[in-house]
Amino acid sequence: MQRRRAAQRDVEPDSDRAASYSRFSSDMQRTESNADQQRTCRDASERNSHIITAEREYADEGISGTKRQRAGLSAMLAAAERGEFATLYIYSLSRLARESIITLPLLKKLVFSFKVRVISVSDGIDSAVTNWELIAAIMSFVSEQFLRDLKAAVLRGQEGIVLALLCVGDYCFGYRSEPLPGSESTRRGRNPRPRKVYVFCEDTAAWVERIFVWFVVDNWSISEIARELTRLRVPKDHRSTNPVWSTPNVHSILENEKFIGRWSWGIMENERDPETGKISQKLRAEEETEKWKRLFPELRLVKDELFAGAQQKLRENAEQCAKTRGDKGRLQGSTGDLRGQVLLSGLIECGTCGSKFVCAGKRVYCPNHSKGQCSCATGLKRELAERLILDQVGELIRTSPEWLGELETALLQASKTLHERAPEEVEALRRQLVEAESRRDNLLRLAEDGELDPDLKQRLAMRRQQIRELRDRLQQFEPKQNVAESVPTRESLMADLENLAERLKGSAAAAGEVLRGLLGGKILVEEVKPAGTRHGFLRGILQVRIYDVSQTIGLGDGIDCRESSAVVTRVIDFLDPEPLTVVDELRDRAWALYVEGRLAKEISAELGVNRNRVVKLLEETAADRGEKLIDGRTRRSNLARKHLEPPLFQALAPRVMEQFHRGDLYSSIASTLKIDINTVRKSVTWWHHQQGLAAPDGRSRRLLLDVKSRK
Repeated sequence: MQRRRAAQRDVEPDSDRAASYSRFSSDMQRTESNADQQRTCRDASERNSHIITAEREYADEGISGTKRQRAGLSAMLAAAERGEFATLYIYSLSRLARESIITLPLLKKLVFSFKVRVISVSDGIDSAVTNWELIAAIMSFVSEQFLRDLKAAVLRGQEGIVLALLCVGDYCFGYRSEPLPGSESTRRGRNPRPRKVYVFCEDTAAWVERIFVWFVVDNWSISEIARELTRLRVPKDHRSTNPVWSTPNVHSILENEKFIGRWSWGIMENERDPETGKISQKLRAEEETEKWKRLFPELRLVKDELFAGAQQKLRENAEQCAKTRGDKGRLQGSTGDLRGQVLLSGLIECGTCGSKFVCAGKRVYCPNHSKGQCSCATGLKRELAERLILDQVGELIRTSPEWLGELETALLQASKTLHERAPEEVEALRRQLVEAESRRDNLLRLAEDGELDPDLKQRLAMRRQQIRELRDRLQQFEPKQNVAESVPTRESLMADLENLAERLKGSAAAAGEVLRGLLGGKILVEEVKPAGTRHGFLRGILQVRIYDVSQTIGLGDGIDCRESSAVVTRVIDFLDPEPLTVVDELRDRAWALYVEGRLAKEISAELGVNRNRVVKLLEETAADRGEKLIDGRTRRSNLARKHLEPPLFQALAPRVMEQFHRGDLYSSIASTLKIDINTVRKSVTWWHHQQGLAAPDGRSRRLLLDVKSRK
């Protein structure tokens, strides 16, 4: 029993050790607030013969008491758990927290779990006095009600500013605020600030109409607008911290009614989780926000018809996107988190800007190009990239002779180094193990006479864990017959490498794990544009360190070949030989048919591709030949056959000429064939031109006929 009491005295903190916690919540408050609170706590501790040193004065600055996670609070709780002080002083319970759901559990943990006496100076609360919990509960609810009253007072003040048509801080891109001279005289306080009004921002207002024109008149996409704004370095909204324009930035501008003079306020309402302090937003009822809508025709930046055109296009875009999205707005077929399913996720890095390529659907591309921050416009087919990378790495593992030699050399050297330092390492580990076992035995002796104290139990668990770790490390240094025994044989290395190659053929998760291990988590790619071509391709650089290979295989059993600098490098041109051969063949066939005088629609049907693809192939071939492709209308006018299906006057030419040679009048032919007389004239003219003859004049022909008019 005496041993147990001695142990308790040994782990309990000195009764005169005390600490304090202070906090102020707003940048608008004086920074001296914490110093004032700490001075009050020190004065109270001196009256109780307690000592608060500087290192035990915990504080948080500029952080709300509604938040549970605070650096100063967490440090104080950790120190209390370690038993570094016996008494905690706070100026008031509101400094500890502003929510009863946070305040009361904190107090109970401090008092009952950590055995800390809590004294709130201004509230007159002392956990050593009976009924302190009741007073603490009442005061914590008072602090909580203070928050509700403060929220209502702030809303009431902001509502007054809104109804007075003054600035309440809700101006957006294109606007700013400026003080209203003389308005400070109507405000209270030591340093009254003037009210503010909305005005145009000289730097951004001109860009608003340009964005709408690009979208509605020039028919630019939202992503194109975002790239152009980033390229031109257009300043963003005053609240933005990122200079890069994104599609949501542009979208929010295009749907903002403030640009046509309709200013809304208070549409969203903050809602705070009382337990975590996290803020979320919810929509207010429309009837509540109706009274806060304001009209500022003098602040109009966009015409009504231009704004209406933008809204129509946004609705059409939304309807089009809705066809490919589910109920929650997610693309159909998307699982939300594709990182574990896409083999190359986070693996390919852009050599131009350093960002990770995005694996979206069937494409892999640099995300910064769409933002105007990177010149790498070339993307990759995901299946092509995966196939080429896996083939290259698999071939490298199976056929590269340098692997075996480099691996054997690196592992042998690492094994030698391990055995050279083994005696010293083993001796040091054994000394640590003896000391840890001795301390464990001392703790066990202290607990022999009674129930194990919680603190002693925790220390005992720590010692046991330390002993297990030391024994595991000692096993790595078990002496062997010779150094060669610790190095895998050539046959076992070949088997391990073959196993890696097989894992590359497995699931995306397994293959991705192997690739990240072998390649150090990165494949660097750069855009290449060969001379004389309009389109580039991506070239990848694979670098594999011997150390990464040994770790991926799981070799060594304590042998660390990290010091080996051997690196194997391979270059991949992400070009698909098969599709390129097909494209070349299509290009040659299209050009041959084009030279023959075939129509684009005929070439399209012959090759089995759409007409736009035919035009693209012909343009590429003409560019490679240094020629200029004639536009379709001009070329068709010079062809003997200008249509895929002959027009009516050509199709009816044989029947027209049959009646023509019988001596029928044009009007009679038109009536018989039920066509327009002009069609008859075109048929006759075309037929004669095809025969190399001059087309007859209708009046001259009629003079030679027996019947010169219809009766």
